[in-house]
Amino acid sequence: MMKQKLIVGLKALLHLIYPQQCLYCQWDLLHQEEILCTHCRLRLPKVTFFPHHPSLKNIFFGRCEWQFGILFLRMEKSGIVKSLLHDIKYRNHPELGTYLGKLWAMDCLRKMGSVPWDCIVPVPLHPKKQRKRGYNQCTTIANGMSVILGIPVIENVLIRQEAGMSQTFQSRWGRNNKTSNPFAVQNEQLLCGKRILVLDDVVTTGATLVYCYSALKEIQGVQLSISAMAIPVHNRIVV
Repeated sequence: MMKQKLIVGLKALLHLIYPQQCLYCQWDLLHQEEILCTHCRLRLPKVTFFPHHPSLKNIFFGRCEWQFGILFLRMEKSGIVKSLLHDIKYRNHPELGTYLGKLWAMDCLRKMGSVPWDCIVPVPLHPKKQRKRGYNQCTTIANGMSVILGIPVIENVLIRQEAGMSQTFQSRWGRNNKTSNPFAVQNEQLLCGKRILVLDDVVTTGATLVYCYSALKEIQGVQLSISAMAIPVHNRIVV
């Protein structure tokens, strides 16, 4: 008890000297807050939870069949979600991805009651891009979900063979007009018979997740679910 009080006191003193600020609004964080202040956390625009989200059904109709399809946040053309995603991907804040992954997983547990997956497979970056960025933003989100859901993140099976241009800057036609799958699998025995949640940061046309699905479905006995932390509000049906 004394040790715990001492730790709390030292944290309070450190906060006075080096105050931590909310990553979005820059207000000082209270001692029980982390990454985002309570105000910003509560204003995150969550989509209505569905274990088989109608927006994903619409995007992937006729392209792939999955067990569960889940979303977390709505992304406007500007605003908190777009800013936070840029912080994760381009402003060197992997801790934010982990934090949002935890929030997402807690929301899933509240709504679903149990965990219907054995592991999480984040959409991989090409090794060159990952070395340049220093981390994979999808893995940071998956790591946060893993802590709450109690299932492992498996990265060494699904791999990206082609570097390519970031899809952020490609047209809808360009994203869907690839002739070969940029993803492949290795060490597939690690996923045989598993219930897998494939995780992306943002879903727009769904091309990336379709390619990941196509590569992973060849593994014996797998059941595939898909997920994306954010979906643009203009992307067909968003509820």
